[in-house]
Amino acid sequence: VSHDSLPEQLIAESIRKKSRSMHLSPQQLRLCVQEYQGQYILKVCGCDEYLLEKYPLSQYKYIRSCITVGRLPHLMLVSKDSLYSQLPASGFVTPSYSRRTPQPSPCPGGGDGSPPRSLWAFNTPLRVRLLCATYVNVNIRDIDKVRWR
Repeated sequence: VSHDSLPEQLIAESIRKKSRSMHLSPQQLRLCVQEYQGQYILKVCGCDEYLLEKYPLSQYKYIRSCITVGRLPHLMLVSKDSLYSQLPASGFVTPSYSRRTPQPSPCPGGGDGSPPRSLWAFNTPLRVRLLCATYVNVNIRDIDKVRWR
C-alpha cells in the first residue's frame, strides 16, 4: 500500500487479501470488506500503540521511524470488541463531600443591589470561592492545605 493510504484502507486491503482464498465474486468481496472493515483497528506489533485516526500512514510515529531506518512496519488487525473488553473501567468519580464549610465573605460593592463595578476599581483583595476542581494532583491528607491564588 502507499504511504499516503489511511489505516482504514490498509484494513480493507488486508480483508480483501485474506478473502481471496475463499474465491468470492467481486460483489461478495466488496460486501465482505464493507462488513468487516469497521470491526478492526490496526495495532503496532509488540506494544500498545494503535492507528486509530484518519491520517495517512506516513504521519504515524511508528511508521515514520520504520521508514527512516528502512525497516518494514509490523502491524496486526485487532478486533475492536476484544480491545474494548480489555480496557479497564473508568474509576473516576466526582467527590460528593466538602471538607470545609463555606464562610460568608464580604462582597465589596455589589451585594446590596448597587450597580456592578469594574474589577479594576477595587483596591482591596478579592475573595473567590472555588466551587469545583478536578484532576488536582495533591495527596488526600494535604487537601486542606491547597490554596488558590
